Formats: sequence, C-alpha cells, structure tokens
Amino acid sequence: MVGGLDKTPVQVGDRAGFVVNPLLLGYLNHAVRLLETGHATREDIDKAATCGVGPLVLLDLIGLDTSLSVLEALQAEFGGSRLAPAPLLRRLAEAGLAGRKSGCGFYQYQEKSVHAAPAARMVEDGYATAADIDTAMVLGCGYPSGPLEMLDDIGPAAHLAGSAAWSADPAFAPAPLLAEHAAAGTRLRG
Repeated sequence: MVGGLDKTPVQVGDRAGFVVNPLLLGYLNHAVRLLETGHATREDIDKAATCGVGPLVLLDLIGLDTSLSVLEALQAEFGGSRLAPAPLLRRLAEAGLAGRKSGCGFYQYQEKSVHAAPAARMVEDGYATAADIDTAMVLGCGYPSGPLEMLDDIGPAAHLAGSAAWSADPAFAPAPLLAEHAAAGTRLRG
C-alpha cells in the first residue's frame, strides 16, 4: 500500500519519535547549545550544515514551539542530556518566537501577514473559503491562527498601509479583495 503512494516503507518498533525525531531533534538541539554557549555564530552553524539546510533555519521552519514539545516528549522517554531542550530554545519558544510562523525565531522573517495577499487571492478566485484556508494553515503548518484571521486582526486597511514596504514583489501585491474590504471597513472572515 505505501509503495502505491510513492513512499518507501521502513519497519521500526513503537517508541517516541520513531527513528527520525530522536536523531534529528538531538542534532538540532545541539546546534542551539553551540549557539547558546558561544562556540559559533548562528550563520556559521547554518553554513557548516552538510544536509542542505542549516539546523537553526530548519528549527525556524519546524517551529521552535513544536521542536520544544517534541524534545520534551523525547527527553521524558529516553532521558539524558542530549534531548533535554536547550535553555535558549525554551526561552525563545516561551517568548512566542516560534520561527517562520511567528515572524521571528533564530532569524527574522517578513510580517506574518505576508501570506495574506495570496490567501485573499484564493478567496477572490473562489478556490477556497477564508475559513478553510485558515484551517489548512493552522492544522497543516502549525500556525497559531490562519493568515486571513491574522489579516482581520490587523485590519485590511492597516495591512494595505503597512504592506507598501514589502509588496514591491508582484507575488505579494494586495489582492483587489483586500482593497474592497479596506474601503468598506469589513473583515474577510465576516
């Protein structure tokens, strides 16, 4: 069955994290410890990575909050210091700096609402409802809220005013739907 899905099955026992999580998260956690203790800069740590993406960039992509939760579960199961979350990781996650999904982690990213324009375009094109887009991003990416809910919290007018600095790229240009809601003073999600 798995082969029919274009996946390669592996057989493993039942334990926390299976194979990948204990190995990967231990490696990522070690990178945070190297940064925290001043053994290397974040840029040097990420540049030294031999697997294509640096460990701190990968942590930002996974989410610092998610990584912290996984490390806590793995550490509870296996003990030892390798999987004990680095204090810096804990401080960042507890401060709400979750990585790309929050706009800041080990690196800073464009505003969280950067997904708002393409998401609004999906609504405008009838591809999906605002609620379905938000649900997909929350469940699929671990966002605390969806891009259109974030946009509604900011307000379409404030979003349009604040997006001038980073919307020079046509891919992020505001959808006409945003301008309509801004002019009407209405929310996208009703």
